Amino acid sequence: MVVGEKVGKNNANCKDCKSKWSDGGTLPHGSAPVGSFAANPFGIHDTAGNVFEWVEDCWNTSHKNAPKNGTARIEGNCKYRVLRGGSFYYYSKVAKSFYRAKNPPGEKSYWLGFLVLRELD
Repeated sequence: MVVGEKVGKNNANCKDCKSKWSDGGTLPHGSAPVGSFAANPFGIHDTAGNVFEWVEDCWNTSHKNAPKNGTARIEGNCKYRVLRGGSFYYYSKVAKSFYRAKNPPGEKSYWLGFLVLRELD
């Protein structure tokens, strides 16, 4: 589990995370199987590293005026959508919860994906 400012060793899959998949790893494109690392405090696995995750938010240069209830931010520059979480292809400095990047919605890449989440009652 990635905690605080340091990713540590074998806590995520990124270029310098020192897992068996890091920096190209042993699997196609360097991605690790789901659940390869400890869950975060919310019980969700693989939110740091592995593949950048698309989120619904439109791009804004800052978090100023962002919704505080967790809903998607659907105003701003919607020609770009937000990516979060880092990737096996990039260094740990982008595998932080506060790091955001942007890409056009039609962009495709082997280091880009999305997180599937199912809420349980």
